[in-house]
Amino acid sequence: MPVTFLPLGGAGEVGANCNYFNFEGLGIIVDAGMHPRKEGLDALPLLGLIENDPVDFIIITHAHHDHIGSLPVLIKKFPHARVICSEATREIAGIVLHNSVEILKWSSHDETNRDLIYGHDDIDRLTAFFIDLHYEQEFELDSLSYHSTRRLTVTLYDAGHILGSASVLLQFGDFRLFVTGDIKPDDQIILKGAVIPDKPVDIIISESTYGDYDKDFFSLPHEIERFTTSLNSVISGGGSAMVPVFSLGKTQEMLMLVNKLMEKGKLPEVPVYTGGISRKINRIYDNFRYKTNRKEKNIELMSFPQTDIYEVTDFSDFERNNGIVLAPGGMVEKGTMSFRLTPYWLKNEKFAIFFAGYIDPDSSGFVVANASQGDKLKLTRNGMMREVKCRIERFKFPSHPFRGELFNIYESLKPSAIVLVHGSQEAVDNLGSKILNRFPGIKLYAAAAGKAIFFNT
Repeated sequence: MPVTFLPLGGAGEVGANCNYFNFEGLGIIVDAGMHPRKEGLDALPLLGLIENDPVDFIIITHAHHDHIGSLPVLIKKFPHARVICSEATREIAGIVLHNSVEILKWSSHDETNRDLIYGHDDIDRLTAFFIDLHYEQEFELDSLSYHSTRRLTVTLYDAGHILGSASVLLQFGDFRLFVTGDIKPDDQIILKGAVIPDKPVDIIISESTYGDYDKDFFSLPHEIERFTTSLNSVISGGGSAMVPVFSLGKTQEMLMLVNKLMEKGKLPEVPVYTGGISRKINRIYDNFRYKTNRKEKNIELMSFPQTDIYEVTDFSDFERNNGIVLAPGGMVEKGTMSFRLTPYWLKNEKFAIFFAGYIDPDSSGFVVANASQGDKLKLTRNGMMREVKCRIERFKFPSHPFRGELFNIYESLKPSAIVLVHGSQEAVDNLGSKILNRFPGIKLYAAAAGKAIFFNT
């Protein structure tokens, strides 16, 4: 009997990541995300496709909203499912989900959708029953609906993407299936690169976010030097630099970088603005620093001087006390601090907006990041037209792999088939063509939401 793989979201896009697997009657979901640019029911994965199928385990690769945001809804639909994640993800998940409670109440005015409403007490009960695994700890999966005599296990590997991120190895007898999740094989500022299994696998479910980029054009030391030069230029000119960041992952990486540059005398000691849930996550990064594959374990993020961005009531303070603003909202999404600050930044010639991570092509951040001084833009479809007077630059501090990094994984694990997920259609197409050229004879699939793929075991 073949293994069923059914993508429910995050196929051909970076969205509500969610994949369903059926191993002879035992159902596993890997990730339960919400789409960052959609609202209400449209933001959920296609959960209706599995409402009559078994769901025994839900494995969360990491705590970014597009991988965990719909978990409370999923648990309400499948209350007996057990949730598996890494130790650090369990700690972070509560913070992220509590922050999302208002999002989960989108349908309070609609009686037909009241079963989707969740509150803080529900989140507390949910996270209390997580099964947290150490990296490389094998855990056996079983259920009353499981009909096979073959042993089925899960093992999590450090994915190097953010604190707690995991790749997933599912072993079904001799059949081995590896889900990369969001993975980063090369070192970042804080985290060391990913760890992968030491034996070949049969199938890889591979992310493809930067699949259309070659690593050869990128050098982290060069990018740090370029970033430092631009920051100095803005600060010495009396302006403030805003870096839109995700509260989990990118905030911590950029906070570490900025403070290391200040300690080395490469940046002046100016205010560094942070805030929101990122500060709570900073503490978890610090608490896990000796349990994590970090480059420098003795440095605590909370020891760095930081000014709470949410206590700034008058945006002109950023002119009087110019500095570096790590503004929550990595893609300048509506409702985030980076979205609120952007109109003020755009009209100030001394200011700058520096993008440091992934930006979805359909986001407000993409519009801003691709604008130049003198251009006019709208942050939303119905928003007012604004002239760009500030400086705008893009930098590459990736937490996803370039094509060459993915190829190294494929060469090490020697799969017979690869399924591409978590990437734009353009990224998937470009990566796919390169895979077929580099690995002749390999079976390649481009995942499509709602379309099952069957693997013989």
